[in-house]
Amino acid sequence: MKKIHVCVEWPGGGWNEEVEVEEDATQEEMEQAAADEFYNRCNYGWSEVEQAKPEVGNV
Repeated sequence: MKKIHVCVEWPGGGWNEEVEVEEDATQEEMEQAAADEFYNRCNYGWSEVEQAKPEVGNV
């Protein structure tokens, strides 16, 4: 096994982690290991912004 250095960054911060991969890991496998480390520690979400409906009132 060998280790790769994974750096996860965001504005104002970040962290570094070492991840083990197979000795003969390809570039793609190392990239996937880095992505897996990111997704194991980080998450994101979203929601749709609903348009406010104009209120109908008496004039």
